[in-house]
Amino acid sequence: MTVLTSIVFSAQVRVVQGKEPAHLLSLFGGKPMIVHKGGTSREGGQTPDAAIRLFQVRASSSGFSRAVEVDASAANLNSNDTFVLKTPSAAYLWVGQGASDPEKQGARELLKVLGVSGSEIAEGRET
Repeated sequence: MTVLTSIVFSAQVRVVQGKEPAHLLSLFGGKPMIVHKGGTSREGGQTPDAAIRLFQVRASSSGFSRAVEVDASAANLNSNDTFVLKTPSAAYLWVGQGASDPEKQGARELLKVLGVSGSEIAEGRET
């Protein structure tokens, strides 16, 4: 009966990327929702990962974070966010001056998901 009820009364809601509600983001257990670049969910629709990958980590006002893979370009850096740069030989966690604690924690979790450890670099301390 419960299964039948949930099938009959279930609903799907379309959510625009970047506008995810707090309830959806809360389902990830305090870890960031990660959006990888390229491909689809269809079999064979995925593209191989690039050698150099850049992820922007942003937190919502509710404190939940999302990590979105963006083009690996300095032009994409934003002082209000954190970024994870993964190269074949190293990984870096770049912290913008206006980055929040949930964004920093989300970036650290992303490094774990990617299976790398990264050097943390504060904005203005780049060499």
